[in-house]
Amino acid sequence: MAVATTRGRVATVLSGVALLWGSAQAAVFLVIAARRVAFPFELEWLEGVGLDHIARIAAGQPFYPAPSVDFLPLIYTPLYFHIAALPSLEWPLVGAAAPAFWFGRALSALATIVAAAAIGALVRRAGGRTLPAMLAATAWLGAFEVCGRWFDLMKADTPMMALVLGGTWALDAARGDDIRRRGATAMLAAALFVAAIFVKQSAVFYALAAGVFVIWRRRELLLPFAATGVGLSLIGLAVCHIAWGEWFWYYVVNVPAAQPVAWPRVPTFFTADLLAVVGPLILLAALRLVAPTDDESTPARDTRRLLLALTVAGFVAAFLGRVHWGGWINNRIYLVAPLIAYAFAAAAPFFPRLRFLDPQGGDAPSLNALPRLAATLPTLAAILVLTQFALFAYDPRDAVPTAKDRAKLERVVAKISAVDGAVWIPDHGGLARQAGKRPFAHAYVMRYLENAEGPDNAVTERMESLIEQRAFGAVVVGYNNRRQEKIDAHYRFSARLLPRTGFGRFMTGTGPLPRYLMTPRGGAE
Repeated sequence: MAVATTRGRVATVLSGVALLWGSAQAAVFLVIAARRVAFPFELEWLEGVGLDHIARIAAGQPFYPAPSVDFLPLIYTPLYFHIAALPSLEWPLVGAAAPAFWFGRALSALATIVAAAAIGALVRRAGGRTLPAMLAATAWLGAFEVCGRWFDLMKADTPMMALVLGGTWALDAARGDDIRRRGATAMLAAALFVAAIFVKQSAVFYALAAGVFVIWRRRELLLPFAATGVGLSLIGLAVCHIAWGEWFWYYVVNVPAAQPVAWPRVPTFFTADLLAVVGPLILLAALRLVAPTDDESTPARDTRRLLLALTVAGFVAAFLGRVHWGGWINNRIYLVAPLIAYAFAAAAPFFPRLRFLDPQGGDAPSLNALPRLAATLPTLAAILVLTQFALFAYDPRDAVPTAKDRAKLERVVAKISAVDGAVWIPDHGGLARQAGKRPFAHAYVMRYLENAEGPDNAVTERMESLIEQRAFGAVVVGYNNRRQEKIDAHYRFSARLLPRTGFGRFMTGTGPLPRYLMTPRGGAE
């Protein structure tokens, strides 16, 4: 008895430490997001393309135009950027704000917080305890670094995930004796899943998983859920087709589907992206297999099953996104969020009930396991959570740009602005717009097009022709451009814009920094 009491105290202490650690991680994310939201320059090399999207929406230009050297869109569905563009539209009395990053970043940060709340609510509903729910919510916010520092960027990933988790919460809530209310809640869930798809098409995997769950466990909701989902999807597709014709399908479906598989990433996904990042979470979820509970309610079991379906969908989305060309660690978001929810929901019975969180709580559920093992599980669960938090740990100073960083980029913009004529910045088009220059197609999006249509496509040929004609007053590169040899043949080094080392820790993504200003070579060279 004394041993069991000691083990219980150890588990309580370790769980309390985990709660404090998780709360600190959440607070750190909030501070980082607040510090970064108004930073006027790119935090990631494709944010500038998002800025171009916003400017085009504000100017009434097509979101998905025919491919050209002037602009190539990101290969995502359009809803997020249309919402991010709202401050840049003309409004009565207040007018229109200049296209900027702040609103899109604020949307993403808010979506991250909403996703945390949804994760916590789902875990609370599945496990009946507040402690695992809080640990799950803070674990999600703590995954900021391992998910590529993506949570507060002007990107569609976290808004998509917030809508997916919101739809999951609504679908799980569609229960009770009032059939009309259940049907309405299922319709809300379907609407949220459809909205998520039009924010980023990766959400289709979660919507399909939710549909499978409805067929499996909630067949009485199949008609309202499916009718709403299919109906809204068809309406959305019709609107997109009317607005952009064939180019919508071309950019959102055809180009992504044509990207080749980076085969070396297939095995490393399971090691570097799965085991090394969320291994403790997988073990935490597996504890339920070791010691299932005997007195679990059917609704709680259904919540956990729904989260499992969501996790499987997240695994598929993360795997496909990561192993194809262009896939980066931000794709971990698709798996990390649902896995956190499922792992903590599955392991909820193993966490101690803290009176200050659940003062009205009843007895712990009965564990179908050997007594000695059952007594050890709470401590083991707390250790796994602490281990996971340790894997999520990072130095927050690396994520926040300093006043010196801003000053250096302001000098870069000033030098670009002083160039006579057009300037092509292959990897950081946002700088061109900030320098008052005409933006051109981003080199990374051009590569998507080359993968889909071959290197001799019209856009690539036109861009290389402009380089050969020395049509640009300058080209700004970081010497990681696939056209560097051609650029070197027609342009020469003119100025170093950024130091070779010691700058850019706050930036994420894989793109090269805009370090060198190159100007046209003379006719005699």
